[in-house]
Amino acid sequence: MKKVIFIDTGYWLALLNKKDNNHESARSKIETLKQSKIVISDFIIFETITFLNSSLKKHSLAMLFMDFIQSLENLEIIEVNSDIKITALELFKKYNDKDFSFTDCVSFAIMEEYNIADVFTFDKHFVQMGFHILI
Repeated sequence: MKKVIFIDTGYWLALLNKKDNNHESARSKIETLKQSKIVISDFIIFETITFLNSSLKKHSLAMLFMDFIQSLENLEIIEVNSDIKITALELFKKYNDKDFSFTDCVSFAIMEEYNIADVFTFDKHFVQMGFHILI
């Protein structure tokens, strides 16, 4: 059985942007990525595309990302439904002492619902929630 890994936005941004401080670290995990079952949410896709296109002003990189994820046969995309949004909102309210983004909370809710412990991310918030960062 393949290892199941949730992939956060920060990993994708580091992988695609050669100027990112974490680029080499992200690249070093490509083989693990290929040999694992990858899970992401549609929110992660939207956040990644938006950052690449709007913040980095790299529309071509956003398109490359979309093409890349569509080519991955080992990828499962979770569409965020109402139940996940409600759980995420509850987490967001509960942890008012943290600076979690709502997308972070959606990711936490998905990881808990699907029993995913491992994540590719550079975001310390996942550790604070008890998940295992593989980078």
